[in-house]
Amino acid sequence: MVEKRKSESKTKSKPKPRPKYRWKEYGRYEIERPRPFKIATEKIKSKIKKPYKPAGLKQLLVALCVIALIAVFVILTFMFVFSPRLGFLESGAEAWNLFGLVPGLSTAGYKMVELDVIVGEEAGVVTLTANCKRIVAYVEAHQAESIYRGIKKEYIDRPNAHDITADLLKDFDIHVVLVKVTEIRDDAFYGKIIMKKGNKIASLDARPSDATAVAVRVGAPIYVKNELLEDYGEEIC
Repeated sequence: MVEKRKSESKTKSKPKPRPKYRWKEYGRYEIERPRPFKIATEKIKSKIKKPYKPAGLKQLLVALCVIALIAVFVILTFMFVFSPRLGFLESGAEAWNLFGLVPGLSTAGYKMVELDVIVGEEAGVVTLTANCKRIVAYVEAHQAESIYRGIKKEYIDRPNAHDITADLLKDFDIHVVLVKVTEIRDDAFYGKIIMKKGNKIASLDARPSDATAVAVRVGAPIYVKNELLEDYGEEIC
């Protein structure tokens, strides 16, 4: 039995030696193993040895486009939302007019005016004031009363045409951007009312008295041409 055990112990295989380690670059130990492992280590080393490659022209252009879009979004948001509230622009209409992209919305050559009205028994007096100049316009009594009620936000049980128009514009989500007094012909004032819904903008001819009565109900600004202020305005300063 002892001889058999000795013979068995002699036939047993010797334990495999531990793999040798050797120092390589980049602070790594590489184990000497068969070829597949060496291929894997070579791939790792190739990634480590690969020098830093700066971004190409295509990636740079994409980054610049994204930055430009973000900048445009921030500028437009500031122009249309915050500028009128903070007082940088007189109204939201001036944000649309800033680059003159929509001719009907341009307020170049116009000045926003302050409105006042006096109601008489037979006629009314409407005054438009800006830059120490005041234009006086005479209107019919019922028109003066309608403008006055619009300024005071007074509503009656039997609405007139201006009340109905203002309600229709609100219900259909049509925004009155501004009202312009453009010229005087034959002792009569002519004007336009500019309205916007979504991406559509309409510039309609309107009598300034009617347009003003609607504007005061919806909070739209009123502009008068500078030439009219100079030629027909009374100096008050």
